[in-house]
Amino acid sequence: MILFLIIASTLLAIYDIKKLKVPNLGNLLLLVVVFGNLFLTNYNIIPHIISGLAAFLTFILIYFISKRKLGMGDCKYTAIIALHFGYNFWLYSVMTTSIIALFVTIPLLLSKKIKRDTKIPFMPFLVSGWILYYFLT
Repeated sequence: MILFLIIASTLLAIYDIKKLKVPNLGNLLLLVVVFGNLFLTNYNIIPHIISGLAAFLTFILIYFISKRKLGMGDCKYTAIIALHFGYNFWLYSVMTTSIIALFVTIPLLLSKKIKRDTKIPFMPFLVSGWILYYFLT
C-alpha cells in the first residue's frame, strides 16, 4: 500500500509542478484505494474518517484565509493522507512539509529567483513531507 501511495503521490506532485493543479481524478483514485484498504484491513474506520475531515477542514480554512493561494487539490490530498495514516501522523507530516517548504522557498526568495507572488506548487512539499516523516518514524 505504501509503495502505491508513494508512486501515485509522486505522479500527482509531478503533475502539480507542470500544471500548478492537482487533478481530481488522481485524488479520487487515491481516495477509493485508501477507503478500500481501510475496509479490507478491518480497521475501525471512524477515527480515520474524523482525521480526514479534520485535515480537510484545517486546509480549507487555510485556503480561505490565504485568499485561495493554496489549491483545493492540496486540501483534498491532505485529507486523503490523514484518512489513511491518522491525525497525529498527518499533523507531524504537515510540520515536516512546512520545514521542507521553508528550506526551499526562503533561499529562492533571498536570491530573487522567485518573487513573493510567484505561484509555487505545494503538492511536492506535501508528498515529500509525509514520505520523509514516514521513513523517519
